Amino acid sequence: MKTVILALSLGLSSLLLVSSPALAKTSQISSELVLKLRFSNQPNMPQSSKLAQKVLGDEVDVSTFSEKLDIDGKSYRLNADIPMPRAVSMASSLDRVRRYSEGDLTPTGLMGARILEQRGSKADIYEARLTKDRKQVEFLKNKRKVGSEAVAAPVTDLASLPYFWMGRAVKAQSTTLDVIDARRTYKRQTFQARAMDIQYLGQNIKAVQFTKVKRSAQDSELVILVRQSDGMPLRIDLGLSGKYGLSALVYPKVIPSSVNLALR
Repeated sequence: MKTVILALSLGLSSLLLVSSPALAKTSQISSELVLKLRFSNQPNMPQSSKLAQKVLGDEVDVSTFSEKLDIDGKSYRLNADIPMPRAVSMASSLDRVRRYSEGDLTPTGLMGARILEQRGSKADIYEARLTKDRKQVEFLKNKRKVGSEAVAAPVTDLASLPYFWMGRAVKAQSTTLDVIDARRTYKRQTFQARAMDIQYLGQNIKAVQFTKVKRSAQDSELVILVRQSDGMPLRIDLGLSGKYGLSALVYPKVIPSSVNLALR
């Protein structure tokens, strides 16, 4: 079970999106999201994952949660408080995952500049924040600096990553950027793009799928599906089969309304 809990908490780092109406200069939007966990049934799946699969089944609805996005001019703040299932909270201290992110809305994309994470109500709080010149990221644990690292533009944070293309028509072209998380940096992550027509919650939608290029067999798979017209995230698939034999899926309960940030 510990392996599943760790994978789930890691997975949540990449599984934050919001459905949003057209935005005024100052807005607060709250959306209800669904988080599902699927087991891969692979022969090399860890024993702990096999045990969890026997208890939970091949697919389990992990959580339904709300996320709030505050936009103030060209800045934004993103808050998520994700409760864990009773089975997970009883087996560990992971009763909930709290994440906070903030950054700037730019013509290049949504640029996260600070991210905080707490995995469990009584757990340590980890933070990563960019310096003013956006060339260094500083890491903190319970507000005490524990390290730093150089980064290269463009850069965003992991919670903001699904929003990177939001607010404009999306072209099916690859994107490469540094991504900071609360405890580490993912350098030069490349996402290959593919335009597609999809059926989503009963509607025909033109979309662009961004798939992270894997660097090794153990690397996680990450696929972000956004609406072509405005870059609004529709679905996130995080594959952890290489390490944990499972994958996670997050999607909004309703189709997001159109978004126009009028970025210039």
